[in-house]
Amino acid sequence: MYTLNELIEIDSWVREVEFGPRAQQEETGLTLKELAQGGSHSYDLLRGLAHRVCGAHYETPQYNQRLLICWLNHLSGLGITVESGTYSAPHHQLNFQTADGTVSFSTDGTIEKDEFLAAFTT
Repeated sequence: MYTLNELIEIDSWVREVEFGPRAQQEETGLTLKELAQGGSHSYDLLRGLAHRVCGAHYETPQYNQRLLICWLNHLSGLGITVESGTYSAPHHQLNFQTADGTVSFSTDGTIEKDEFLAAFTT
C-alpha cells in the first residue's frame, strides 16, 4: 500500500508534534502489521481505527490520533484541514477540530472507515 519513502514521510508528519513521555516510552513505531489483540481497550480502539482508515497504525492512542489527523490533512483527498484532536478514554469521545467546527465520535463501538470519512464530508 505504501512505499518506504511514503511511510517515512507519514511518520515525520506524525512526529512533528511533541508527545508526552509516557506515549514516547510506550510507542513502538509505525507499522502495517495486522493488529495484535489483548492490549488496553482505549489503545485497541484508536489502533483499530487508524488501521482501518490509514492502513497503518502505531501502538499508543496519541500517535494514532495524530496519524488520523495527518492522513486526513495530507492523504485523504477530502480537501479539509484538521487543526487538532482530543481523545477522552473516560468519556469514550474522540474529537477532531476543523475550520468548520468539531467532528466527534463515540468510541463505545467500532468506527468504520466509511463512517469516519463521511463525518468530515457532510
